[in-house]
Amino acid sequence: MKNILLTFFGTLLISIPAFSQNSRDAASIPDSLKQHANAVIREYTVTYNRTSVGSYSREVHEVTTILNSNGLKFASLAVFYDRNSEVDGISGEIYDTHGNLLKKVRNKDIQDYAYNDSYTLFADSRVKFFRPAYKIYPFTVEYNYTVNHSELVSFSNWRPFSGYNISVEKAQMNFITPAQFNLRHKELNGDLGFTKKIDKNTIEYHWEISDAKAFKKESMAPDAMDIFPTVLLSPDKISYEGTTGNFSSWKSYGEWTYQLIQDRMLLPEETVLKLMRLTDSIPDERGKVKAIYQYMQAKTRYVNITLGIGGFQPLKAEDVDDKGYGDCKALSNYTRSLLHAIGIEAYYTEIGSGDDNNIKFPDFPGVSQTNHIILCVPLKQDTVWLECTNQHYPFNYLGSSSSDRYALQITKEGGKLVRTPSYPDSANIRTSRIKVRLRDNGSAAFHMESEFRDAEYENVLGLVYLSGKEQKDLLMQGLDITGLEIHQFSITDDSRNTPKATLSVEGETNRYAMPSGNRLFVGINFLLGNEFPEKLRIDRKYSIYQPDGFTYRDTLSIDIPAGYRVEYLPKQSPVASPYGTYHLNFQQSGDTTIEVTRQVVIHKGTFEATDAKVINEFLTSVAAEERKKVVLVKKT
Repeated sequence: MKNILLTFFGTLLISIPAFSQNSRDAASIPDSLKQHANAVIREYTVTYNRTSVGSYSREVHEVTTILNSNGLKFASLAVFYDRNSEVDGISGEIYDTHGNLLKKVRNKDIQDYAYNDSYTLFADSRVKFFRPAYKIYPFTVEYNYTVNHSELVSFSNWRPFSGYNISVEKAQMNFITPAQFNLRHKELNGDLGFTKKIDKNTIEYHWEISDAKAFKKESMAPDAMDIFPTVLLSPDKISYEGTTGNFSSWKSYGEWTYQLIQDRMLLPEETVLKLMRLTDSIPDERGKVKAIYQYMQAKTRYVNITLGIGGFQPLKAEDVDDKGYGDCKALSNYTRSLLHAIGIEAYYTEIGSGDDNNIKFPDFPGVSQTNHIILCVPLKQDTVWLECTNQHYPFNYLGSSSSDRYALQITKEGGKLVRTPSYPDSANIRTSRIKVRLRDNGSAAFHMESEFRDAEYENVLGLVYLSGKEQKDLLMQGLDITGLEIHQFSITDDSRNTPKATLSVEGETNRYAMPSGNRLFVGINFLLGNEFPEKLRIDRKYSIYQPDGFTYRDTLSIDIPAGYRVEYLPKQSPVASPYGTYHLNFQQSGDTTIEVTRQVVIHKGTFEATDAKVINEFLTSVAAEERKKVVLVKKT
C-alpha cells in the first residue's frame, strides 16, 4: 500500500505543471525565442500513465502564445479519439497580451465530429476541436485534457515542436509504467534530457527541452523526422481488441500481424473456377500474376476502412469479392487470395508510404513506422511487387512513394525486413519533341509530343482520368508560356505493360519571341516547366533532399520566319555538379530551322547543407542557360 501511495502522489506531482503568470504574459518571452517564430510554446507537458497490458492514459497541458496572424494555426485545439478511447477533463482559457484572462473555453464551445478523409468509407475516428476567434496579437491559449485508452497497439511519438516557426520555452514528457511492461524509446535530433527512475513496482521515464529556438523552413529540406527533436515510443507487449502481441522485434511484430490475416483468404467456388479459366492458357507464372492483378484492378475500387481492429485487419477476401471495394489491407489480401487460388504464393507486406512515413529505423520495430500494405510475389526468375490500391498503376510498379525503402514481409514465421525496388534517375524520363513555327511578329504556332515514364508518369497520371475541360484548364495553368491558346490536345495512358503516358498539345502563343527593330530575340521555351528550382539559399541549416531523380530529353525545332536569318546562336556550355548535369546545344539546320537539344539529369539523394553553394551555382547556371536567346535579323 505504501508503494502504491508513493506512486500515486509521484504521478500527481509530475502531472500538475508548476504554473506561473509569466507563462501567459507575452512580454516575458525572451527575444531569442521570437526569432523566426510566429508562436511560442510556453509550457507543454505530456504524461503517459500505463495501467495494464492494454490500457493507459495520456494527459496533456499546453500553453502557447500566438505572436502574429501566421501563428494562428498553433492556437487551435484538436483532440483525437476513437471507440477504444475517451476524452476526459477537457478545458481551455484565452489570455490577452498581458496574461489577463479573457475567456474560459466551455464544452459548448468545443465541436465534436467524425474525422474522416475524403477517401474513407468507414472509420471510428473522432475529434474534439476548438479554434479561438480572438485575433489581437499577441495572445495566449491554454488547454488541458486527458485521453483514456482501453486498448493498446502503439503510443504517439513525442515532438515538442508543432512545426516550423514555433519556438519552445519549456516542454517535457513523462511516462509512468508498471515495471513488468518494457517501453522502447529512441531519441532523434538532439539532446532531450532523458532520465529514468526505477523503483520496485514502477519505472518513470522523463524527457525535457527548454529555450529551443524556432526552426525556420527551408526549401528542399528533409522530412520532419530528420529535423525536429523527436522521441519514438513503442510498447513490447500489446493487447488490442481480443488480440495480444509482442513488438520487441520485427519478427514478433509480424507474428501478430500474421494472426490477423489468417483464415481470411477463402473465395467463392465460382470465383476460383473463373480464375482457373482466366489463367489456364497462360504458360508462365509471371503472365498469370499479371492477369490476376489486372482482374483485381478491373473488379475493385479503393475505399479506406478503419474501424477498431479493422484499422489493422483486412476484410475477408470473400467480402471484397462480393462488394468490390476495400482498403490497402483488404485489396492486398484479396489479390493474395486470388493468386493462392491458382497456386501462386504472395506475401502480405507492410510499408511506410510517402516521405513522412517510412521504416527509417530498422532497429525500432512498431506500428508507427508503417501505414500501407502492398504485395510481394517471389517468382523463380524475379520478384514482382504489386500496388493493389491504384486501379491505373501498371503491373509490377509500386510508385515513388513506396520505392527504395524497407518493407516488412508477413510470413508464417513472422516479419522479415526486405527492400522494395528503386527507380533510377535514368528510368524516370520525360522526353519531348516540340515543333515551333515562328512568325515575324513574335507569335508562334506549336506542336508538342511528350512521353512520361516511371516517376515522371506519376506526374501526369492524375490528368489522364479528368474530364476534357478539367484537363484543358490544368494544361493552361501548367504549360510555361504566356499568351497561350490550346487548339487541341490528348493525353493517353500507355501503361498496360510499363509506366508510360503520352501528352500531345497543339496551340499557339502571341509571344514566343520579342521583336525589336529588324530583329527577333527568341527565348528557349520547352513549354513544360522544370521540377527543380532556379536557385537555392546557401545560408541554410538543413541538408538538401531530392526525393526522386529524373531525366529530361527535349528537342526543340524552331522554324525561322521567311525573310530572316540567324545573327547569333548561343554556344554550348555544359553544367555539372553532384546534384545533376545539364547540356543545352544549339544547331542550325540549313537556312530554315534551329534545333535546340537539352538533356537534364537530376540525382536522387540527400546532400549536405555545405553542398548548398555548389548546388546553387549549378541551379543558377542552368537558369542562365535557359535564359539564352537566339537572335534573328531581317535579311537585307
